[in-house]
Amino acid sequence: MRWIDRQIRPMHMPVGPDGVTYDPRLVVQTSRVANELDLVTDPVWQAAPLTKFGREEIPRLFRRGWRIRMSHREEPLALVVNITSPAWLGLISRSPEHVNFLRTDRMIVVTSGFVCTGMGPSKTFAFGLVADAICGTRPPTAQERRKPWVPEEDLDALGALVP
Repeated sequence: MRWIDRQIRPMHMPVGPDGVTYDPRLVVQTSRVANELDLVTDPVWQAAPLTKFGREEIPRLFRRGWRIRMSHREEPLALVVNITSPAWLGLISRSPEHVNFLRTDRMIVVTSGFVCTGMGPSKTFAFGLVADAICGTRPPTAQERRKPWVPEEDLDALGALVP
């Protein structure tokens, strides 16, 4: 498949040094995923943190898909997969967060580090989730949110106060 230049916009715009959000004007290259066999043999798909259920069910519902890479790179960094209406609900990823696929979800973004879903068939929304990952504006995972907000030495002092 040939690669096509495409401008994508993050769902959450980055904040510049002046404290104002800006459009980073990201340009990536996209290529169509031909079919479910092309999907499951893709290196991004194989490295993705999908559950066994997700690996089996998503290709069965495959409608169309796109590989996404940065313009200056050879290897893809993400897959965007549009699926037909699922008749099931299920856990498709456990890492870095649990991701459940809901009846309203039609788009899946897959990278080697995370999986996320999107409602409806909007590829613009799904590409925006990829742009968030590129810009570093992707919402934090549960593990990142769990990090203590107080300094480590203060945690020890607070622990000593508990009877």
